[in-house]
Amino acid sequence: MRRTGKKGEGKFEHITWDQAIDIIAAKLTEQKQKYGPESLALLSPGRRSYSPYLYRFLQAHGSPNYGHSGICVVQRTFAYNYTLGAVPRPDVAKTKLLVTWGAQPIYSGSSKGSMKRLLDAQAR
Repeated sequence: MRRTGKKGEGKFEHITWDQAIDIIAAKLTEQKQKYGPESLALLSPGRRSYSPYLYRFLQAHGSPNYGHSGICVVQRTFAYNYTLGAVPRPDVAKTKLLVTWGAQPIYSGSSKGSMKRLLDAQAR
């Protein structure tokens, strides 16, 4: 199905598999010409039976950017490195307002360090 309305409107039309493949191929070609083949990356959850197909697809496209890991932080690091060049490190200790949504950082761990450590650094 292809969306015909604005996102969220729920308006779609039926298209054939051939049409869908042509649309995707055109978008990939446009992206490759505009930004280069390295602008495409794939992340795979660990090694799976389909991993060789993903890797071969990227080789055919001309991109070396294939990452695989069953560990979330490795996937996150890969994504940041291939899109931004590095994992951003916010200076939380110097912030004046920190909004934390859906977490209990004082009581639970964080990949960026415990909230208590960050709050202690801010108090200094």
